[in-house]
Amino acid sequence: MACELSKDAGDFPNSTVEIPHTGGARNKSPAIYRTAARIFSDYRSCFNGGDKTESEITEELTDAALLVIDEISKRGETKFEDQRITAIIDARYAQDRATLLLGNFASTSELVAALDSSVISRMQECGGIIQCDWPSFRATAQKP
Repeated sequence: MACELSKDAGDFPNSTVEIPHTGGARNKSPAIYRTAARIFSDYRSCFNGGDKTESEITEELTDAALLVIDEISKRGETKFEDQRITAIIDARYAQDRATLLLGNFASTSELVAALDSSVISRMQECGGIIQCDWPSFRATAQKP
């Protein structure tokens, strides 16, 4: 699997990214899909007597061979959220785990402004941007 950078990706190098095979007994989940809002909700619940600790949530998200974080553009961009996203991305980066961040950003500069510089740095080193600028399927789908 590979990602190509969009033509207007700015400071992102023009390269291809291969997602390494990360099989083995350590991986509890081959892939996890979560919205950013759900991730932050899970973290907040651990501070209010939830079932999992902060470390357990981070470990679960780090442990999967592939983590997909959707709606990264629909977050509060608070210090709390920045710290959690950075911790997840940093842990996954250290273990060579594939991560997809999905969001509706109007431009690459909007994406760069929304994420911590360390997350952007990791994306520049070993990631990429796929610009999906076609019309929304939901907006054009026929309703019965």
